[in-house]
Amino acid sequence: EDETVDEVVVTAEDIRAPLLNRATGIAAHAKMVDGKSVLERLGGDMNVEAIVEMMYGGFRGDPRVKYFFEFTKEKLEGWKLKMTQFMVGAFGGAVTYEDNKLRLAHYKFNITDYHFD
Repeated sequence: EDETVDEVVVTAEDIRAPLLNRATGIAAHAKMVDGKSVLERLGGDMNVEAIVEMMYGGFRGDPRVKYFFEFTKEKLEGWKLKMTQFMVGAFGGAVTYEDNKLRLAHYKFNITDYHFD
């Protein structure tokens, strides 16, 4: 549903600050609608994994950010796993990737609003 997609975008906005190495942290929360978290409304972990797979495909084709993803297949698979774990936790599932690792992991890339958008 469009409302769920909008909520995913709003939830992802919370990670802008740590990815861009700004002072504020992540407020990882999941709004319940009709008794379901964002994760449940997205269809669960496997659908989040599919979303991450599509995102990385888009990243690799976007001239603004593709150079961030010019690494070995093994490295990218590890990143996709971490992104999936992070998103599952942010959307109301089990937290298996700590958001405090985001800033350190992305610092060396000098990511700006231009890249994030």
